Amino acid sequence: MSNRTIESLIDHKKLEDENSEKIIKMLLELSPFAHQSQQVELFALMSIICLRITLEQGNGESAAEVYSMYSIIHKALTGDGATAYAWSNLALAVDNKNNNTLQARVNFIHCWFIAHWMVPIRELIPISEQAADAGFRSGDICCLFNLSLR
Repeated sequence: MSNRTIESLIDHKKLEDENSEKIIKMLLELSPFAHQSQQVELFALMSIICLRITLEQGNGESAAEVYSMYSIIHKALTGDGATAYAWSNLALAVDNKNNNTLQARVNFIHCWFIAHWMVPIRELIPISEQAADAGFRSGDICCLFNLSLR
């Protein structure tokens, strides 16, 4: 990240290695379970490995979720909500660039883990509802968590 901003990663090179993409996807599927079972070190390790691969090899299909998950880790490790918010906003921008294919997951993390420290919750309710709707359309079970607002 030397001489780079978080925001500049929206134009990061493209991930070309299919095996790296598979590893990232596998770790991203497992990491919420590590978090829910209070294995925070394992959750952090999996998220940071995904970030490392992404920073080294480029933005793949899962880059938005990688940046989103890392925003949680950054906030937890540093207490720096503003930078965590920047990582989460990057995740939203990358997902938008990729036609919102990970909207349910990325928006869920943005609303419930990061943005509520920075903006009023009333501004997050419509975003969370959009994420739930996107999750239902795509079959992503993450959307079920967003239903608590309805």
